[in-house]
Amino acid sequence: MIKTAIALAIAALVTVASAQLQPGHLYQQAPAEILEKESQRLENFPVAFGNWDAQAEGDPLPEGVQTELGLENYLSRVYRNRETNQQVALLIMVGSPGRLVRHPPDICYSNRGSRTFSTGKILIEDADATDNFRSLAYVGDDSLETSDEFVVAYGHTADTQWDVPRFPRFTYGSESFLYKMQVLVAGGDNNEERIQTAEMFLTDCVQAFQTLRSAK
Repeated sequence: MIKTAIALAIAALVTVASAQLQPGHLYQQAPAEILEKESQRLENFPVAFGNWDAQAEGDPLPEGVQTELGLENYLSRVYRNRETNQQVALLIMVGSPGRLVRHPPDICYSNRGSRTFSTGKILIEDADATDNFRSLAYVGDDSLETSDEFVVAYGHTADTQWDVPRFPRFTYGSESFLYKMQVLVAGGDNNEERIQTAEMFLTDCVQAFQTLRSAK
């Protein structure tokens, strides 16, 4: 099921590319050296953190999708929890902010025939800040052979704090780069369990990301 859901995630991004997005006027062009620095950081994202180990690399994003989303780099990987054996698909993208915020998962998956039947928030709290991710529970379209249920959670950051602001174009319009993180959880008995798995993963993943970005 995790492979089917990952394939759907890639297909949803392909749908974005087919829309032939145009650059927004609200955003500045990031200096090449800044994007290159953030791209190199992503290359060093750990294959193990918390209770999670990488199991496989995800399917590559087509070059057309990368271009239309304005990506400088991305990470697509499947992690497994050592204790529960639950798997989570992780996608982290970094690039210029404009195109990354234009098509959130709720639009992309709906365009692929998946039906949303609940939305919510996942809050990751620590001593310094609260990270906010949006969660969406889906059931796939029977005609697309993706009728299984799955959960997607996503957020953005231009520093170390993740959020899903109401008006992301204005929030991130002056930033020179943007990260977008998206996790997908399939399997499990119900959506409550899948959301709990997403929260467990994000708690450890956010910490790993903060450690990575604080490194020289």
